[in-house]
Amino acid sequence: MSAVYVLIILDGNVPPAQRELALYGLQNARCTADWKLIVTGAPNAQIPLPLAGRASLLPALADALAAARADEKAAAVCLLGGDVLVFDDWLDTLLAAGAGAAAPVFNRAPTVQQVPCDLFLRTNRFSARKAAAFAARRRAWFGAQPPVPVGAASPACLLVRREYLDALPDGLLEEEAIASADLGRRLAAANPVCVRGCYLHRWPPQPGFVPLDEQQFRLHRARRAFAARYGPWQPRAGEALRSLAMDMQWMENTPDARWDELCQNALAAAADTADRLSAAAVRADWEREDGIYPEVPARLLVSQLGKKVRRSLAGRPPLRQILFRRRLRRPPGYEQLLADIARRRAAGQRVVAILAPLFSDPTFSQEDGYIRRVKAVDEDVLGDCYKVYLYEPLVHLPEVLRILQADDKRAYVQYDPAVPEQRQQVIALAAACGLTYTHSILRLMPHCWRTMPDAWPNLFAAPGAVHILDLHGAVPEEFALAGQQEEAAYARMLEEKCAAAADVIVAVNHATIDHLRSRYPHLKAQLVCMPIFNEDVSASAPAAEKPLEQGRPVVLYAGGVQPWQKVDRMQELMAARPEDAVYKMFLPDPDAFVALWGERPLPTSLVLDCKAPAELPAEYRTAHYGFVLRDDITVNRVACPTKLVEYLQYGILPILHTPHIGDFAARGMRYITDEDYLAGDLPEEPVRAQMARENQRVLAALLEDHRSGRRQLAALVQQLSGR
Repeated sequence: MSAVYVLIILDGNVPPAQRELALYGLQNARCTADWKLIVTGAPNAQIPLPLAGRASLLPALADALAAARADEKAAAVCLLGGDVLVFDDWLDTLLAAGAGAAAPVFNRAPTVQQVPCDLFLRTNRFSARKAAAFAARRRAWFGAQPPVPVGAASPACLLVRREYLDALPDGLLEEEAIASADLGRRLAAANPVCVRGCYLHRWPPQPGFVPLDEQQFRLHRARRAFAARYGPWQPRAGEALRSLAMDMQWMENTPDARWDELCQNALAAAADTADRLSAAAVRADWEREDGIYPEVPARLLVSQLGKKVRRSLAGRPPLRQILFRRRLRRPPGYEQLLADIARRRAAGQRVVAILAPLFSDPTFSQEDGYIRRVKAVDEDVLGDCYKVYLYEPLVHLPEVLRILQADDKRAYVQYDPAVPEQRQQVIALAAACGLTYTHSILRLMPHCWRTMPDAWPNLFAAPGAVHILDLHGAVPEEFALAGQQEEAAYARMLEEKCAAAADVIVAVNHATIDHLRSRYPHLKAQLVCMPIFNEDVSASAPAAEKPLEQGRPVVLYAGGVQPWQKVDRMQELMAARPEDAVYKMFLPDPDAFVALWGERPLPTSLVLDCKAPAELPAEYRTAHYGFVLRDDITVNRVACPTKLVEYLQYGILPILHTPHIGDFAARGMRYITDEDYLAGDLPEEPVRAQMARENQRVLAALLEDHRSGRRQLAALVQQLSGR
């Protein structure tokens, strides 16, 4: 079987944290192609165990290339920088291009491979998952775009077929832009292409990691090597603009093909200007020993580009405005969707408008509790309905109503409530469906609420429609807890309107129902209790025996460091009992936990790590106690924390600051208090295990509440949709 040699280059320019994440990405990314990893340039690099069987270490790129050339089964070689994070199907997508050489796009590249990425990411695994979601979103947008020729291919990731391996150099030039130009010349016969639907993420260079004088020396040396082979190197500062022009025709919701052409011409002209100015900034004397070259001031470059764009678009705004207004009134697919809804209802199918993001939206994590709730309601309660999802995106607000999906089961519509036409179109869709389901009053709170308080999508104005409101939690109190008093007042106003107009209100526990009845004594809506549970939650298996570690119990925490998690109190307990337990803290950002610790002495045994949700069950099975420290306030009284459910499922005895969290204590949940832990008053292990088994019965009762609420809500949907 033929294989692909992946040569990951861990040179001295890449910080250790970025190297670790590069290997983490290779370890976890889905890939069907057979491949072999060779780590070069880092004899002491640590390779994760799952990769050890297919990985080897070679001191130099030349040795790695020689090994690939000598293997008759090597179908291709893929150069990969040590600062590059790969995602699912990355290698399969590059191979599918069928070119002699293929490269992906990045957030950072000196070639047309650079594309904009509007994420703020830190160098940790949590940010790596956010980058993976961005890669999936870009693949959905640009996956149909055919590969485009690339004259200079970045060595950060470059796939080269076997027949062109001899063209690869045994060593790369040190400056990436120059190395890209060198590879482009060497691989000209392979006709390199850029696969614009394949996105890989590159971590930013760490300031000061390589001294400035060393960078200048390397740049000068690379220029000398390039000039000796091809003549003076010419920088091309306009490549990023050319990349944007390539994406223009594949972007949705632009008013007209003519407008796309105008923008592409303007970007192309601006790119030429950038190339000319950057080339003029480099002196012809390539032999200067200091390697420092004067640059055109950035503000002059920006000014020149701005003037070029304005000249290119002079006199065009009236055409754009006419086209835009036309699309605003009749967005693509809107009338067809209305007709489809009417046809389905006439045929007897129930149709519901859901105010929420579609659960398969790649911009959201499938492990998020809110998204899990949306998916559960979709599949378990509204299974035979046709669902029209209506969502105000957090970024990239549409200029006109955006219909991303419309298939046999669901439609996905995104809108901007600040645009009156879009607001009215959303209400018209809700009226056409006849039944609405709103997931949290947050979905009614527009981004422009401060300046346009009346811009919220008032689905209750839809004539003839009936409405279901799923509260998810106490949103006004959550804002107040975060110190956002203005947001809390606005959310309270929305909650009052919803409580008065909704036909059914869904709560996550009985405590929420009691809270609603006390706040709104004249409430007319039918109330349904349906707790939040993941589909894999089970109370059938008793808690397994859990041996002590180092003669001590394991105390675990899995969550964030938000103030309401009372991390300060948690750390106080750990510092007071440093030798009583093995502490395991799993957080999205462990550095934030360390920053809060201060000068207190560390526990004898402490594990700090960032783990994916799928990795946590293995840790839960060994833990004896788990921190769930909350204050006795409304937000926590009406909560149904997933973490607490998981603790009960895996036989972990909770450590609580207050027992008033949802319905757990009312159902008889066993626990110890933080004061008990501070005093060292812990039950013997057999007693603790028995308490954990009793909690399994509590979990079973809560699961029955969930099933009963699901049946009740499904019956109400059937009844209301028949009005």
